[in-house]
Amino acid sequence: MLIICPLCHEGVDLKKLQCQKCKGIIDVDKNMVPDRPVAICPACGAQQKFSRLQCPSCRAPIEVGLALPQRTPAERRRWLNITIIGLAAVAVIVLAVLGLSGGPKPNLKSKDPDERLRAVLKITDQTELKNIAFEDQANWVRLAAIRKLTDKDVLAMIAIKDEDVGIGAAAVETLSDQASLAKVAIEAKDGGKPGAYIRGTAVARLTDRALLARVAFEGKESDARLAAYHKIDDAKALADLYATAEDPATRMRVLILPKVRSACQTIPEKHRDRLCAEVLGVVNWLMDPIVRSDLGDVEAILTQWEPTSASYSTDWQGRAPSVPINGLNEHTVGGEVFTVSVTMSKRHQIVSHCWTTEFPDRVHESQAWEQATICPEDVLDDSLGLLSKSTVQGLLVKAAVKGKHCRDALAKIADQALLAEVALYAEDLAIRCAAVEKLTDRNALALIAAQDSAQSVRNLASQRSGKLQNRSAP
Repeated sequence: MLIICPLCHEGVDLKKLQCQKCKGIIDVDKNMVPDRPVAICPACGAQQKFSRLQCPSCRAPIEVGLALPQRTPAERRRWLNITIIGLAAVAVIVLAVLGLSGGPKPNLKSKDPDERLRAVLKITDQTELKNIAFEDQANWVRLAAIRKLTDKDVLAMIAIKDEDVGIGAAAVETLSDQASLAKVAIEAKDGGKPGAYIRGTAVARLTDRALLARVAFEGKESDARLAAYHKIDDAKALADLYATAEDPATRMRVLILPKVRSACQTIPEKHRDRLCAEVLGVVNWLMDPIVRSDLGDVEAILTQWEPTSASYSTDWQGRAPSVPINGLNEHTVGGEVFTVSVTMSKRHQIVSHCWTTEFPDRVHESQAWEQATICPEDVLDDSLGLLSKSTVQGLLVKAAVKGKHCRDALAKIADQALLAEVALYAEDLAIRCAAVEKLTDRNALALIAAQDSAQSVRNLASQRSGKLQNRSAP
């Protein structure tokens, strides 16, 4: 066996070490004293400690017990391979153990949003991702969770209801389910241009023609209705859809779309798209099954558009600050008068409404146009008299009648049982409150005060019942 000389780094055979005293050769294996770190020189008989034995080349003392073995190149390669294989085996075992245990748990409760983001990237559980998408304080963490969500209902809910438009946009861009995209296009609330982007993206991703026809009529915002209307603006596509559709509502929409298109041809081109979207909204209200039970189907649609204007006086600097007048020094603002008339099949009744520009008291000097404010539900003004009380009650319960039309519709209902139904089951909170204020049946009021889901309605019913009791007291 060879050892390394610490001074000259030569390999020294343990059988050829020199005695420090006589320079004789000592064989460690043969001349060592049992159980002691010494060797006896065979030439002079002197006992030498291992640490005093010398290298024959440079006479340096060699500590036999600490010297490193010298291996041949083949031996070194063999030991290197063994070392590499051992380390690889250890690494495989460690990775296997980590894989079985699922690795370290992601820290979703960290105060650092970047750490939460790293945790989200490791999560696949849909419930956890849903909670993060709704609740995390950092938008980029929520966005990462949304991109990994696969639950179409959750994605649609985020797109429709989330206050942050960026979050809603990410949700609708992740959606692929056609029914969910249609729901977003119909229900997503208005948020100016960002809200229009969410609805427009939903319509752009829609390929189902039946759902596009539904959005064209039922979309709550005019931009969604118009986008869907243009996407199915093809006579052959509509004919194919009518031939293959099994849903009666889809077939009815397909039949009415050409009537809408024909009616809007009389509108000046620069106003046509904007007003066509409103005509679709008017017709959708008349296509409600409850309304159709009284008035029948849509037979014909007519539109009429006329220009109007208002003149404003200008001061000496050319500004136009004051109320409309007729005079020589005038600033004129254009407006419009728009009428929609729909003939219904039962008794050929005509439902119509006219919208006119309401000019403001003052205008900016650069303003040249003021469009009419058109609400499709305004057609109720001219159709309530054609509807039965039960139909009006059904519309109120469905919240199809809202805003300023609610009280007009409720004024038509005197029957306490119908009012109680509205107060108990209307989807809209304001409608329920308005119905409670008309109720005189104390039993119905007591039921509402005990059962309604909204605290404000319960309180109103209790107050109303108390007032009626005070009036009846002697």
